[in-house]
Amino acid sequence: MGQAVSLFSGIALPTWRNIRVPTLVIGARHDTMDPEHLARMAEALPKGRYLLCPNGSHLAMYDDQQAYFDGLVQFVRDVAGGGSSFPDTARGHL
Repeated sequence: MGQAVSLFSGIALPTWRNIRVPTLVIGARHDTMDPEHLARMAEALPKGRYLLCPNGSHLAMYDDQQAYFDGLVQFVRDVAGGGSSFPDTARGHL
């Protein structure tokens, strides 16, 4: 596990349920941060969503640009659209 993951592991995921704003958690298959842990982080957030960049590393915005920006733009559109495009229960993988 990378050092960045240890920063999050000390925060109890149940307390994350108090964060009520739409939140995009982005992970990458070749990152030092565990993609499965990041997916669990997104699941712990009431309006969390997880984006996995399958060809990315810690700098997925550079080495997996298509997946990163497609997912980011879709998330922003969903949040901006409100209503049924980003319901309170919106969770899961993009």
